[in-house]
Amino acid sequence: MRAAAGTVTLAAIWSPPDHPFTRIGTVAAVVVAIGCLVVLSGVLTTVTILRSAKPPRRKGLRPALTVGGVIAAAGAVIAALGAWLYR
Repeated sequence: MRAAAGTVTLAAIWSPPDHPFTRIGTVAAVVVAIGCLVVLSGVLTTVTILRSAKPPRRKGLRPALTVGGVIAAAGAVIAALGAWLYR
């Protein structure tokens, strides 16, 4: 589709006719982004704990690693909620 001479068409303002831009879509996108950030923080926490631990102390770090995994799982649930809201 070509625009008339002298006009500018922005792709960011176009939305498909079967899925209009709504406030709930914006909220869902924000919830997905927050969920992804929480997952990333949980994974980075776990990796940082593992890398900073010396090999004999790894068994004592099981609770801290579990917390990192729980944070990552909670972030995945938040992101899934956002994806469900977006549908």
